[in-house]
Amino acid sequence: MGAIYIFLIAAGFISALLQTAIGFGSAIMMMSILPLFLPQPQAQIICLSTCIVLAASLVARTYKFIRLKVMIPMAIPALACALVFSRLSIGMDTHIAKVLLGFVFIALSLYFSFMASRICFKPSVALAICTGTLSGVMNGLFSMGGPPAVLYMSPSIEDRKAYLATSQSYFLILNVSSLLIQALAYLDAERAAFLAAGGQCAGEKIHFH
Repeated sequence: MGAIYIFLIAAGFISALLQTAIGFGSAIMMMSILPLFLPQPQAQIICLSTCIVLAASLVARTYKFIRLKVMIPMAIPALACALVFSRLSIGMDTHIAKVLLGFVFIALSLYFSFMASRICFKPSVALAICTGTLSGVMNGLFSMGGPPAVLYMSPSIEDRKAYLATSQSYFLILNVSSLLIQALAYLDAERAAFLAAGGQCAGEKIHFH
């Protein structure tokens, strides 16, 4: 059991460094490690809980720079999809969920390795709706709504503080909505979530200092 707690703290620490540096990546790091030691439902709740702590901390520091005009068109479809698919994920077979998660990681790896540098998206309402929908689905099923959101926010906001404030506000709202749905069914992961959140706080403080 002790080894699991060490991995939880390490995962939270590393994910916090990623999130504060590039605006996303915390959930990807957490969900690449947690399902190896915990059931998928518990892993998702822990991931959402720790990401909420991190996002709230970053929003508290940067809220003055939030770009609502950028966030709202994406947040509306994302919230709707996150609520629906969070509910669906509760009844999903654990083995199927892990297989689907594996395919998602493969797709993300291929995209960021071979396609990300070649594709340039132009900000638009249509792109906001598409990326928001995909982000909501991924957040509901796997607690990883970051990558699609970045496709829209990154070219829409050039200022780093505004990008960080807007993206973390979006993740905070999305993660809270997903957690409320899933936590009603799984309420036995508080201790592990506390440890992982502690690791994230430590990683965030090191990055900013």
